[in-house]
Amino acid sequence: MATQIKSTATDLPAPDGGYVTPALHADVEAFVSRMRARSGVARVSQASLRNIESFLYDEASLLDRRRYKEWFELLCEDFVYWVPSTYQDSTLDREVSINLDDRRRLLDRIAYTETGVQVAQIPVSRTLRVVSNVRGWNGPGSSIEVAANVVIWEYRKGRTNAFVAAQHFMLTRHDGGYRIKIKVLHLLDCDQPQGNNSFIL
Repeated sequence: MATQIKSTATDLPAPDGGYVTPALHADVEAFVSRMRARSGVARVSQASLRNIESFLYDEASLLDRRRYKEWFELLCEDFVYWVPSTYQDSTLDREVSINLDDRRRLLDRIAYTETGVQVAQIPVSRTLRVVSNVRGWNGPGSSIEVAANVVIWEYRKGRTNAFVAAQHFMLTRHDGGYRIKIKVLHLLDCDQPQGNNSFIL
């Protein structure tokens, strides 16, 4: 039986503000700009890269198995999830996003999916993710900035779709592992009409 997740008052930000503040907007913009400029220099060690790869594989597996509660625990309190609608030169302030969620909004999306409120996920999507070409760099402070490619195969209602994207992560170290502070998916066809991608990309 799937674990049910419910939004409670303790899960929500204070009424006087949300997680995606102007300062966090600026952090995301700066992160995306750095990732555009990344090259092969100053990468993390091979040992660290293997750990990062394992973390990304585990994250993908949790999403494919719809173990959303466990996946949600990988997110920082000030987490931002962004799917831009342009492939290059994406900006938060000057475009309509395909998805722009903070941790609270993702909690709502998970609850809607698991309780059947989200009609767009009845029946639910079956997905398989293939993660490849993982690279990592040391970011500001103790953060790690990661680029990877992903293909998300989705089957629903007798039809198979493929979502292809470049993934960018900002990770923070936590209890010997990692937490996700920023996740950006640059869909290959982001500037085209999108189908039913109501599951978590």
